[in-house]
Amino acid sequence: MKRRTFLKGAAVGGAAVGIGFDMSKARAEMRQFKIARTTETRSICPYCAIYLGTAAEPGTFRAMTGGTVTTDWARLHHPRWYKEVTGEQARGPARRS
Repeated sequence: MKRRTFLKGAAVGGAAVGIGFDMSKARAEMRQFKIARTTETRSICPYCAIYLGTAAEPGTFRAMTGGTVTTDWARLHHPRWYKEVTGEQARGPARRS
């Protein structure tokens, strides 16, 4: 919103209040109208979730289709499992596959 538009709106709103126009009833009706026809929906984008779970993380798609992961991938994404399997402490971020 531009400054000029804001100032025009503030002037008109101030004038309406100054002459005794009660905005509370109008706001209540508007709020009721907006809520009356709404439904609750999930806001998770399935395309984004699939992309982020596979293509965005190198090695993930191969792990899902082949059933194996590289040691670097395991160390980066599951350090406790990596330590349990290899006996080595996962130190810092591993290089990406």
